[in-house]
Amino acid sequence: MEIPHFKPFKMRYTGTIQLIAPEGINAVRLALRVGGVAFDDTHASDQEPKLIVEGESLTQPQAMLRCAGRLGGSYPVASPTLALRVDEILHVLSEVDAKMKDGLNKHSESHSFTRLHCIAGSELFVALESATKLTSTNKHICEVELKVESHSRMQKMNENVCGIVPKLKLMYFPFPGRAEPIRLAFFIAGIPFEDERINADELERRRSSLPFNQIPVLAVAGELISQALAILRYAGTLGGLYSSTDYKESFRIDEVFSLVDEFYCSYIWNASYYEKDPAKQMMLRTTLAECTLPRTLEFLETRVGKWKGLHAVGMRFTVADLAIYSLLWTFKSGRIAGAPVSVVDPFKNLLQVHQTVATHPKVVEWTALSR
Repeated sequence: MEIPHFKPFKMRYTGTIQLIAPEGINAVRLALRVGGVAFDDTHASDQEPKLIVEGESLTQPQAMLRCAGRLGGSYPVASPTLALRVDEILHVLSEVDAKMKDGLNKHSESHSFTRLHCIAGSELFVALESATKLTSTNKHICEVELKVESHSRMQKMNENVCGIVPKLKLMYFPFPGRAEPIRLAFFIAGIPFEDERINADELERRRSSLPFNQIPVLAVAGELISQALAILRYAGTLGGLYSSTDYKESFRIDEVFSLVDEFYCSYIWNASYYEKDPAKQMMLRTTLAECTLPRTLEFLETRVGKWKGLHAVGMRFTVADLAIYSLLWTFKSGRIAGAPVSVVDPFKNLLQVHQTVATHPKVVEWTALSR
């Protein structure tokens, strides 16, 4: 029997929603996007998936999916009969998933998949769980996948995703520096980009063609964009590490960025970086290590401590963590001659941010690839 179409009914909700799940296809992520629900999309492969709605965490896959369906209008809250059929499908899919993990036999596969005929041709897209959890040649699963993929909102979403991430090329020196947090933001989010690394001679040849005659520079579909933190904010926006809906979080990130930018724009940093006379450079580096850097780190330490989160600006991993990590790494690595690596030791909150980033699985992977 064919399921009648239903008129989607969305819950009235204007609070904060966050999905924490591995990148890629995910039923909850699709249900929220297809439903037009604004949410923070955090890609995390080192945590159990969870959906956080106004501070309340849901961790069970079906509970998360039902909630996403209610929020986006794809779970039929106004029709108990249709909801029952959707629930039946979801339970069957959970059984199939469990059996597949244990080695699904052909009889169980045939029996379970036969029940899925009831969603072919319907608009109960909360059941797109089937198209994202299972890989099968079963005709009923294929019918569902086709229906989901051909749905107008899914096609629009795919067009938007393709449009959001144009061809990207990042240009910088062959060392971490100001470009490293940008590289990490792209890599953590799984966003493809060309990582072009040039030497000083090549920079001189290109300098006149670059905005502000400096690097890093990001080519976005051929257009050159400059300024390291502007690029990092863009990378974070594309990758879900800079929120477009949580204004308190984005304000805090911008505050961190401003402090970091003030340091890199300071006279002492730039003078010590470009000074050619070794003796004068060491004098400048002493001032840098004793005055300029501690002042910046004290401000950051106080702000991060006040926010009392697991990460730099709260409970979520963001590009602020990457900016702080990069700043501390510059001095902890010993790359800045004349500035002792111990200069960052008094700042415990910042060191915790550094450690959290350094041990992030994607950062560990990137570090191994960069060696």
